Amino acid sequence: LHNFGIVFFSMILCCAACANAQDVVPRVRNVQSETKAVAEVQGLRLRLLADQDFAPFSFQGSDALQKGIAVELGRAACQRLRLNCEIKLLPFDQVLPALRQNEGDVIISGPRVEESLLKTSEVTRAFFVSTARFAARKGTKIPNTTPRELSGLKLGHVANSAHARFLKQYYSRADLKEFKDAASLLAALKSDAVDVAFSDTLQLAFWLNGSSSGGCCAFLDKPYVDRETFSRGMVFVMPSDRRVLREAFDAVLDALEEEGVTEDIVSRYVPCPSGERLPVQ
Repeated sequence: LHNFGIVFFSMILCCAACANAQDVVPRVRNVQSETKAVAEVQGLRLRLLADQDFAPFSFQGSDALQKGIAVELGRAACQRLRLNCEIKLLPFDQVLPALRQNEGDVIISGPRVEESLLKTSEVTRAFFVSTARFAARKGTKIPNTTPRELSGLKLGHVANSAHARFLKQYYSRADLKEFKDAASLLAALKSDAVDVAFSDTLQLAFWLNGSSSGGCCAFLDKPYVDRETFSRGMVFVMPSDRRVLREAFDAVLDALEEEGVTEDIVSRYVPCPSGERLPVQ
């Protein structure tokens, strides 16, 4: 939390694919400071850095164009702040070194937010928080996904994953079934080898809406957020001496979310099976 004199609390919408889910995070913010920051950064030329193979957040399309949620959100933020921005896609292991070597000004996708990064960088509020969901075959009569409701059912997950740690802590009364990878897990769900599968929301959304699933299955209940295991916040990262720039991006990311721009961008990259909708704040 930023240590400002004028504070307010707000709700950050967790842009989990195809569901109404809110992740309540108190953000201590100085509205006056951010308004001033927006005015100060206008006209700057910025080099935005992104992981080149991180779909759906940043990648190069078959048409050679730079695409992804973070790419489009970065462009929208730059346009709103009246910045002159260029985007450079790099291999994952080159993104953070490029920022450190002054070969770029802002990272819009790539590094995981860890303590070491926070000590040396300014990071924005999260523009996306990863979630996990349960899925089952269509027609399954499971009213909700509480530990009590899933007790005794065959509950599949990928072995040694963050999702496995979550299930072992909260769903120990279910019959937990481990699989070596996501493909094996989803194949087991499709073939009725497990009653329910638990995995990353985005991964499940693409599978449910793709040909591999054969339309067999659907989401159950709502997304889950657990910051101790599988939930990862996606942020913009910049050097520690760019506080004003970070404040400006914080302000514009809030505005883009409140106006529905963020939701619209996410909806272009994440499929929504079974008529579900992206969340609306």
